[in-house]
Amino acid sequence: SDVMACGVWKGARQGIKTLPDFVAAKKPIIFGSTGVTSPLSTFPLFLKNVLGANVKVVHGYRGTKGVSLGMQNGELDGTCGMFESSVRGAFFPSFKSGDLTLFVQLGTTRNVPLFGNATNVFTMLKTEEQKQMARLLFGPSEITRPFTAPPGTPKARVAALRKALLNTMKDPALVADGKKIKTTFKPMGGAEVAAAFAAFYRTPRALVDKTYELTITRKNPRKKKK
Repeated sequence: SDVMACGVWKGARQGIKTLPDFVAAKKPIIFGSTGVTSPLSTFPLFLKNVLGANVKVVHGYRGTKGVSLGMQNGELDGTCGMFESSVRGAFFPSFKSGDLTLFVQLGTTRNVPLFGNATNVFTMLKTEEQKQMARLLFGPSEITRPFTAPPGTPKARVAALRKALLNTMKDPALVADGKKIKTTFKPMGGAEVAAAFAAFYRTPRALVDKTYELTITRKNPRKKKK
């Protein structure tokens, strides 16, 4: 399991440090993304269309490293899709220096101490509908590296695989290797993952459609009939 955050480079030249700062910003905050369905695009658009932030998303970048380079070059102001594991790894120098400021974290059930004063998005959502949309949008990213087996796998084998995986996450050698790359493993049990997916599938269709409309940018939107 992992938790994502969004960040800005050098405060997006507007002194942004928290989500309230971000929402109050007067000048457009430009984000980079790989494509319209990527969290690099859908997450900032949620902040725009639900909270009213002044956001623009530019597509066509090749991954988070390309977006990071765009921020350093002054092409972009911010990025989403920043996993805790990513911040502890490739992006730690920029985070530690203060060039990259994480202003919002998107955990549905927990906050990440590493993210410091980054506002949890749920503290600024006013209605239950907004919270449901946020859980639908941000929740799947917390199931970061799931393992699956084919339909029809014997229950005893499923149970053995689940037990083996959780035992592996406690293995002293693996924990030691994780510390070398500044990673703390936070495993989710198979039953917990299955329950999370079941909850996603119980989301009312109307809410799914509304979340889609608020977070997906179309290059060629269909014209509405009069």
